[in-house]
Parts: sequence; structure tokens; C-alpha cells
Amino acid sequence: MKIQTPRCVVCRESGEVEVDDFEGRAFLSGVGHIQAAMPTTSAAVREQLITGTHPKCWDEIMSGPEY
Repeated sequence: MKIQTPRCVVCRESGEVEVDDFEGRAFLSGVGHIQAAMPTTSAAVREQLITGTHPKCWDEIMSGPEY
């Protein structure tokens, strides 16, 4: 199942991820926490579903200067 993700806060591009049909339906139903709805989906994909942040953009944020 393909799911459109929110616009990325870093690059401002929209995105799409492909996930297991059962887990995708569980996520889209909005019941419970995403970790419970999508236990076999990677943390990076779950993050993109929630915030829109692409994995490469997340890496860019995390490799920046430490404060």
C-alpha cells in the first residue's frame, strides 16, 4: 500500500511510502500508537508518516552542529 506523507519540514517536498497493507490500514484507522499499528515498519518510515521528514533529511538534521 502506498501512503502520501506530509510535506517535509526540511526540504519542503511531499513524499510517499510503501508499507504492508495490513499495517497501512491500521495506521490510517488512527487507532493507537503508530508503533503498535506498524510494528514491522522501520522507524524511518514511521517518522516520515508522522512528520513528513524524509530519511535523508533526518540524517541531514542529525549531522548538523551540536548545541
